[in-house]
Amino acid sequence: MTSYIHPNPNKRATAESLFKSIDPLRLMAQLPIQSHHNFADFQCADGHFTIPIAKHLFSGTVYASDPLAKNLKDMKERVIRSRLSNLVIQTEKQQTKNIPKGTLDGILIPFLLHSSTNRKELLTKSFKLIKKGSWVGILEWFDKKTADGPPVSQRIGVAEVVKLGEEVGFRFPLKRILDDQHYVVILRK
Repeated sequence: MTSYIHPNPNKRATAESLFKSIDPLRLMAQLPIQSHHNFADFQCADGHFTIPIAKHLFSGTVYASDPLAKNLKDMKERVIRSRLSNLVIQTEKQQTKNIPKGTLDGILIPFLLHSSTNRKELLTKSFKLIKKGSWVGILEWFDKKTADGPPVSQRIGVAEVVKLGEEVGFRFPLKRILDDQHYVVILRK
């Protein structure tokens, strides 16, 4: 399992422990997702969010990618065990080749924006991949000290996410609080 920054320098948090602190059904209830949607998860990790979403999107397709090859390998094993035929696993580079512009109904970007070297580029890429009226969900930690997550100095606050989204062309931002550590911002094209 891949390790991520933990606020305690003597500990390392795994993607599994960070993602599992959020119930996927609770997250899905906050997203404007429907069973026929074509959807992408830009950091699938072990599939904690991706597998339940793919089960919900029984008439749609889910494109799952992750920056780390090991996570993609683990995800493939989980997909085989889950017997899902609507899930496409791909590398980040394959995203632009395999997903035609303007075809997705929704994208989830969990815990990736704060660590991106070019946040605006990530949102611009997302903007190009979704249809008009579709959405991108940004899942992040609040920009305050919490039990898990990266140091506060590396986090991105709700206002900054909304500002970046508006600079790229998104509109109608919705802000949702998932729990005392996490929020989701839904940006519409």
